Amino acid sequence: MSTLGSILGVARGAVLAQQSALQVTSNNVANAETPGYTRQRATLTAAHSVLMPNGSFGTGVLVTDVQRVRDTLLDASYRRQSASAAGATVRHDALTQVESVFNEPADGAIGSALDKFWDSWSDLANAPTDSSARAIVVQRGQQLTQAFANTDTGLLSVAADTQTRLGSDVGQVNAIAKQIAALNVSIVSAEVGGHQAGDLRDQRDLQLDALSKLATTTVDERADGSIGVHVGTTTLVDGSSYNQLELRGPTTVQRRDPDRRLYNAPQWDVAVAGSSTTLRDAGGTIGAAITVLNTDIPAARQTVQVTLESVYDSVDGPYALGYSATYEAANPSEADWTNADPSRQGSRASFFEGANGVLTPSSMMVRISGDDLATGYSRYATGDNRLALDIAGLRTATGKVGTKSIGDYYRASISSLASSTADAASTADASGALATQADTQRQSVIGVSTDEELIQLMKHQQAYAAAAKVVTAVDEMMQTLLGMK
Repeated sequence: MSTLGSILGVARGAVLAQQSALQVTSNNVANAETPGYTRQRATLTAAHSVLMPNGSFGTGVLVTDVQRVRDTLLDASYRRQSASAAGATVRHDALTQVESVFNEPADGAIGSALDKFWDSWSDLANAPTDSSARAIVVQRGQQLTQAFANTDTGLLSVAADTQTRLGSDVGQVNAIAKQIAALNVSIVSAEVGGHQAGDLRDQRDLQLDALSKLATTTVDERADGSIGVHVGTTTLVDGSSYNQLELRGPTTVQRRDPDRRLYNAPQWDVAVAGSSTTLRDAGGTIGAAITVLNTDIPAARQTVQVTLESVYDSVDGPYALGYSATYEAANPSEADWTNADPSRQGSRASFFEGANGVLTPSSMMVRISGDDLATGYSRYATGDNRLALDIAGLRTATGKVGTKSIGDYYRASISSLASSTADAASTADASGALATQADTQRQSVIGVSTDEELIQLMKHQQAYAAAAKVVTAVDEMMQTLLGMK
């Protein structure tokens, strides 16, 4: 049967239980602004009952555990959206830098330099014997080659910055993998008794949140409290063991541009160190950086190279057939070249050339001087401007790059880049909003609401006070019994 001692034991247990719950709630309030902290709740469980002849009597309440309030599905949703948002931001930033390198339609950009180059030939056609007009054509040609070189150098700089960031991100992944594996060991050890190690789990979740921005991450929960972590389809952490990643490249692969032309492009990969396993669809900032290095920047450099080669082929084709009447008159002792021998026409020069026969943005140069500049196709006809007219007409001549003119091809490429940048901006905004929404939903579960915690404090305080009154009542009952004796 029930005794005053058993009632006092129930009250004592209630006081201790509510005191423990108050401590947990107080800790929540204290950590309301602590990054990565997950609010906790004391798990109160009814103590076992005692069966008596006159019924089953409870023996009070116990605090069986202190649990974090966490939803793994919301964690997974946030981390997935976080990877998308971080990756989209990196790609948008890189494309914005690429756009700023082209810097259209500012002076000094390829488009502006190309227009001025055609203009100079038109001016020369109007005054084929004017030495200043000749000098301007050469100068505009040099400015065009410089624009090609500056743009390509700028794109290489963006690539170098992206490569540096990618290497840094890979290093961060390795550091995080090592920490998660170590935390797995600590958590398994701390939870041997069956109670959650809340603080250690919070530290591990913080590492997982950081990892999710670097790459798309999935997590496997284990019964012993440890986790497995996968990046894409590659296992990064398996309990106490972990893999290290490394940046490999560049190798050379062939890609096709929008006009189906093959070109050589670098290929960078992130792989498991000491293995042939490479990350596929890594996502996050790593996946975005790989896309920028392997696809976006090579495509931009291909635009520069195709424009450059098209200018070279289009200008030097007719130029090789031209004569400078001024040069011929000044050098009568040279071999007797005649229009009847087409194979000898223009044998003096091409307008452009590449260093060591290789034509690249950094090697392309203007070969001739203003005094040597050819303007026509007749050897001694001083006023012949037909060559200058033909080259000036290249501004609108179609079929130079596929079916397009050189200018139309270049403008279409820049327009495509602008469209890609705008799409990347929209994707970054949308994915950022989704990540924020996912985090808000998650924080509504794991975050500390001081208003809610104050309500919990009042509830535990009232329960504590009630349990204390039971103790007082039992004390008075004991005094009554002693008085009766």
